[in-house]
Amino acid sequence: MSCSINSEISNILKRIEEIPEDILKLQQEKKRLKTNLTLAIEKHISTTPVDEAVSLLSETYWKNKKLEMPIRQAFKTIFGLSFSPLPQYLEIPCAGCGDSRRVKCDNRQHVQSYTEGKSHQKRSAFCLKCSAKIKKTEQEERNERDQVYQEQVQMLREMSYSEYLKTDHWNRIRKEAYAIAGYHCALCNSKGKLHAHHKTYENRGNWWLERHDIIVLCESCHQKHHGRGKR
Repeated sequence: MSCSINSEISNILKRIEEIPEDILKLQQEKKRLKTNLTLAIEKHISTTPVDEAVSLLSETYWKNKKLEMPIRQAFKTIFGLSFSPLPQYLEIPCAGCGDSRRVKCDNRQHVQSYTEGKSHQKRSAFCLKCSAKIKKTEQEERNERDQVYQEQVQMLREMSYSEYLKTDHWNRIRKEAYAIAGYHCALCNSKGKLHAHHKTYENRGNWWLERHDIIVLCESCHQKHHGRGKR
């Protein structure tokens, strides 16, 4: 019995040792077959005009996913060009209204995005009518945001300067200016008590413009700038 077990174990161990070599042989054979496949396609289109070759290979490209790379490699070798298949057209429902529409697919990724629903967050997933509605809604939302922003800017411009300095808007600009300046005075490079000084008040309240009008000064340099410090 023990001899039988030892023999069985020996056979299993031997087979385990042979597996890596078998896998390598299979990988090499797979690579050889892929090369032969590409060569076969090259031979088939070598005497064919490029337009005819595109038409011929496009049908195969859309039917068999596994032939995509061999087709591209063969086409590149024979014509020195990147292969672009003739487009495929699909009938799919609009992600908005559900009406059927015809869409153009230039490659497998386009087909996959439509058939697997991956394009539903994109404008291309909607029909022209729904796309126009979405575009109009987006524009109206932008206009509304712009209107609110302009009203906020106007409010900040009209309030007294002392009140303005208490707003969250100014506090945000001031802190950002300190960080950009590295918490140093722009004139003497000191790290004492810092002030955010307006070089101009023309853009007060406008976040995108006002933040470029600020210079960071220490208390001493700020007072000298306003003529209140020692000279």
